[in-house]
Amino acid sequence: MIFKPKNNLQKSFASNSLYLYLSYFADYFLAIIFLPFIARAIGAVELGVIGLVQGYGLFVTLFMEFGSPLVATREVSRLRNNNAGLINFVSSIFSIKLALIPFVCILSTIFTITVPVYSNNSDYLIIVVLGSISQGLCPIWYFQGKRNMKIISISKIVFRSLGFLLIFLNVDSSDDGWIVLGALSLSSIFIGLFLFFTMINETGVFRITFSKKTKEIFLKSNLSFFITIIPIIYQNLCVIILSLFVSPLQLGLYYGANRIYRA
Repeated sequence: MIFKPKNNLQKSFASNSLYLYLSYFADYFLAIIFLPFIARAIGAVELGVIGLVQGYGLFVTLFMEFGSPLVATREVSRLRNNNAGLINFVSSIFSIKLALIPFVCILSTIFTITVPVYSNNSDYLIIVVLGSISQGLCPIWYFQGKRNMKIISISKIVFRSLGFLLIFLNVDSSDDGWIVLGALSLSSIFIGLFLFFTMINETGVFRITFSKKTKEIFLKSNLSFFITIIPIIYQNLCVIILSLFVSPLQLGLYYGANRIYRA
């Protein structure tokens, strides 16, 4: 007997669940598929450096999101039929995110100066930070609140696949680590731009304002922000300390095993 959804809500839930899995496929399983090729092409040592820098990039992404995957998704869902209220909320969210960029730049500069692996690979760090800021600005929360996972999964599959194709065609030595990071960062930038302009097409143009509403949203997001950021801070500190005591080769092996485990 074939199960048939009884109403539109069930159909929407089923389709969005499918698109959510496809979105995770683009983010994680494509990386796992291409990881053996990347590791063979650039070597374990370079892979370890890439993993360490990407760990910091994840911290930047979560810092820029500032709890929006939880708070903003819920608020968009509540306001999805109120376009005026939705525009005001989107304006407040992006005002907060843009205000966080200078703090990211200052923190990244401090890490570049004080942490040897970052100071020795400052160009890698710049590439990753640019991609992570774009990822943090990406309005995935808007489409999740609108229950439109299809547009998220399509954009991720298309641009992540193009990024990995760029890696596959151009990476063939340990000197090409910047290409790996650049391709992944470019894919994040294009995903962010595509979803941003798609959102603007639906809501209309908004202005950056720092109003009382912005302050309320900022305070409301604090708890969600700390829940998501504290484990990443702990994880990054552990890896940074680990990099001081193990060889680059061991760090690369750790990163490869960790990516497989997380998937």
